[in-house]
Amino acid sequence: MLELGNVDMAVRYGQLREDPIHVQSLTLNRPLLVIEQAGGALNFKKAAEGMPASEGSSKKPVRLIIDELKMQEGQVVIHPGLPGVRQEIVVPVPSIALKSVGGGRGAQNGAAIKDVALEVISALARAAAESGSLPLEVKSVLQLNAGLQSLAKDPAGALQGRIGEMLGGKTKDAPAAPQPPAAGRSGAPTKR
Repeated sequence: MLELGNVDMAVRYGQLREDPIHVQSLTLNRPLLVIEQAGGALNFKKAAEGMPASEGSSKKPVRLIIDELKMQEGQVVIHPGLPGVRQEIVVPVPSIALKSVGGGRGAQNGAAIKDVALEVISALARAAAESGSLPLEVKSVLQLNAGLQSLAKDPAGALQGRIGEMLGGKTKDAPAAPQPPAAGRSGAPTKR
């Protein structure tokens, strides 16, 4: 389902023993994501659901903070079986850079390796969904499923981002527009 290609990593030796491990940069050259549907669900969604919860394991998972995670010259291969796909579609993915993986808002001491893998898969699927070469049905399925991955990790942040996109590109960091007072309620006392 996911092939990472060549991996370049920049980390200080002393940080390999820290918890979480701090990685300055991680570059995936030519990552390949294969997306197919079986039994009504996408393979990467089933894989995410099948991964054990880190908290339930008796062994403490390795946790990472990655300052910059780059994916270069990636490809997403979509197999027939998804709505609107009759033959295999290969979508080249432009370079992607993710910042502060495992260190963002809501992170608890870094991200488990499985969460980093899910972030890579979701980023590749979202980038493929933006391609002009995909049928609208496939774009919708990919956007929904890739969005669900980020929704599971940070519900408030994912929803704010999606709502901002729907409202014309406003993001959660944009200042809120002042709201007019409710009809008949100006805040000043009324004379009777």
